[in-house]
Amino acid sequence: MTEEVLRDLAKEGLNAMNIDIKGEAKFYRKCCGADAEVVWQNVKLAKELGVHVEITTLLIEGFNTEPAVIDGISKRLADELGEYTPLHITRAFPHYKSKKYGFNDPTPIAALLRAYKIARKNGLKFVYIKNLYSKF
Repeated sequence: MTEEVLRDLAKEGLNAMNIDIKGEAKFYRKCCGADAEVVWQNVKLAKELGVHVEITTLLIEGFNTEPAVIDGISKRLADELGEYTPLHITRAFPHYKSKKYGFNDPTPIAALLRAYKIARKNGLKFVYIKNLYSKF
């Protein structure tokens, strides 16, 4: 999304967004063909424009479940958007062409719990685990 489009949407009444933060810059380049900083710029601009922002991170085992990735995301969220920014940590399940890319099993629950603890340790007040059969 361009800055111009985001500004226009906010001007026309956009008041809430859920934005995916998938991982670090290397992950974005390799798996998404995108620039992670553009996503972060949009997140910060939306917040500055008064849009309620929530973040979702889909954890995929072997791609972005390393503690350093969640540590980096959650620290940056707390520092740049504030401790009250909701973070939804979401469990991934392999579908369609997933096996072609080495994604064969659902994200381990232990990885989700570890990510939750890291995000809370970094000061985020509203951290949620999604795509589970029970609440934590």
